[in-house]
Amino acid sequence: MLTTDDALRDALSPLRAVEPTDDQLARVLDATATPASAPARPAARPAGGTVLRRAWRPALVLGATAALAVGVVGLPSGSSDDTGPVALLNATAAAAAEQHPAPVTDFRWTAARETWVYRDRTRDGRTAETSFTQPVERWTDRGQRGIERRGAVEDLRRTGDPALLRLQPRSSGPTGDRPFEAGDTNLSPADVPTDAGGARAYLDERLAAAYGGRELPSEQVRWERTRSVLDLLGTAALRPRQRAALWGVLAATDGVVGPFDPTGPRYRTGNAEEVQLEFPGGTSRVGDGPPVALPEGLLRVVFDPGTAELLETSFSHDGTDGNVGTPDRATFFERAGWSPTAGTRPDGR
Repeated sequence: MLTTDDALRDALSPLRAVEPTDDQLARVLDATATPASAPARPAARPAGGTVLRRAWRPALVLGATAALAVGVVGLPSGSSDDTGPVALLNATAAAAAEQHPAPVTDFRWTAARETWVYRDRTRDGRTAETSFTQPVERWTDRGQRGIERRGAVEDLRRTGDPALLRLQPRSSGPTGDRPFEAGDTNLSPADVPTDAGGARAYLDERLAAAYGGRELPSEQVRWERTRSVLDLLGTAALRPRQRAALWGVLAATDGVVGPFDPTGPRYRTGNAEEVQLEFPGGTSRVGDGPPVALPEGLLRVVFDPGTAELLETSFSHDGTDGNVGTPDRATFFERAGWSPTAGTRPDGR
């Protein structure tokens, strides 16, 4: 199957052949088709932003299935099963490339809920746990800067030893508006290349620059690169082909497994797929610096392959002593859109 979309063909070249299964093709068709009961696609952006977990937006099936059949741009596969999570992420990259670009002066707006869980225990067996949810909205421009607005903490729960509880945060930040930067401060979303190979090289080059050009352990690079990809896809004001390139980077990441059916009531309607990555932990030493503990646990990424929008990212530690004091964190993206003014939602509120 050949695509006649020149921009899409350029974004996905050079390519290597991968043969999809019937089940994988069915997933893409389900993700890109508009059901009979769904509302028609609006001619303009919805006033209140797109409701991500219930969004039905038609994508070009031709482009999505072509990406599924041909694989990732100029990168080695992150999995030997290219008809599984790799092919699904490639199809998501194709859907991203087909999105309509927003005006360059607009801010990307996202509304999400962040859930944090802090667990601590001492050698003598004392334990404490604090968990809470906090709503957060963000507006970011093409230079990655913008405004973050945090709401009041919800569902605060605190159990365990009082002395340990006093050391645990009760929020992820103060309520109200404050300056915000999308992704690491050494990244510029405007500079992200529009092909997956170039995007991966850019992320790795900026990571090396942040550490003075020193060589880093492969697991640290894998963790930092993946985190940057998800930060940028979540909140950065990117062009469609830049988003496609980042989905391609994720598809080529070693150890991606899935797809899984995401759990929870928020995914019972609409399209949602999940992939996972395991991080083994250990320590990292850069130059003569002290050893630093690497993340150990499971990263979950839930997304809509038809709209190429993130729905959830979460990282759960394995509970070992090395992770004491490090929180589990989940971000549930609820709405996304574009606004001409920072601090103002797409509906003008």
